[in-house]
Amino acid sequence: EAMPMIRYRTRDLTRLLPGTARNMRRMDRITGRSDDMLIIRGINVFPSQVEEQIIRFKELSPHYQLEVNRNGNHDCLSINVELK
Repeated sequence: EAMPMIRYRTRDLTRLLPGTARNMRRMDRITGRSDDMLIIRGINVFPSQVEEQIIRFKELSPHYQLEVNRNGNHDCLSINVELK
């Protein structure tokens, strides 16, 4: 008898390892999360909050890009916004 496989949307980032002699593939270690939250220098940054602030300025379009770069041991956040 087989047991059903139940999947949960945990937003964990991982990868499938190559198949072995067994019929099932294994998952590698969890490398991170795909949440809608960035942690920059210990501060939680939500893209939706950034968008709320951008929309307040009528000169800016709602199209933006968040870019996270590592400068030594620190993460740096750059926000690129289009003008209308």
